Amino acid sequence: TNGSQFFILYKSARHLDGKHTVFGNVVGGMDTLAKLERVPTDKNDKPLAGGEAVAILGATVFTNPYKEMAEEEDRLEQEAAAKEQTDAQARTDAMNPGRWWSNPAGEAAAEDRKKAAEAAAAGGGHFGFGAGG
Repeated sequence: TNGSQFFILYKSARHLDGKHTVFGNVVGGMDTLAKLERVPTDKNDKPLAGGEAVAILGATVFTNPYKEMAEEEDRLEQEAAAKEQTDAQARTDAMNPGRWWSNPAGEAAAEDRKKAAEAAAAGGGHFGFGAGG
């Protein structure tokens, strides 16, 4: 028919899901919608021939859906960038050898000091390195 078709609904119409796109919400003029609802229609929901003409003469767009969509995309991109930065830092932290650094020589020296202190506390003999005496 090369025409366009849309629905103005009072409630959900699941039978239209996947067949038609929701593109707006009625935010005022419910009295006009109620008048449209009372127009007599045929079995195909078209106004009866010879009945009152039905025409939408104007509509007001209260929000710019493209602006909202762009703002949402910007927000999602910022969240993704922040997550990537957090993930990159976590990867760097996991590979950073400074956090895993061990000091075997220092640990051995600490163990030697501990043994020397234990031996001295027990009144034991000489503990150390080098020539005996």
